[in-house]
Amino acid sequence: MGSGLGQWLNQRCKNERLSLRQAATRTGLSHSTIRDIIKGNHPSPETIKKLVLGFTTSLSERVDLEDYLMLLAGYRTEHPQIKPSDPMLKSCISYWENT
Repeated sequence: MGSGLGQWLNQRCKNERLSLRQAATRTGLSHSTIRDIIKGNHPSPETIKKLVLGFTTSLSERVDLEDYLMLLAGYRTEHPQIKPSDPMLKSCISYWENT
């Protein structure tokens, strides 16, 4: 198995007892794309966003997971200046979820 992102996706599917086809249905991706990511192929940022939407339910979860997966895929570097759990950010997220 290849990348950290592939390992994350494989483990997430195992934890949720999802087949590749079920993960594909949940994310709007093809089962072959899911398989390729697990095998280590490098997905596009758009594909990562579909994974995030398929595996989260709230905006705050999406922010956390997208940041983490983009980091695993090498699209972002770690930035300690703001964390998704920061109270100010939570307040902003709450505002946008309710508008």
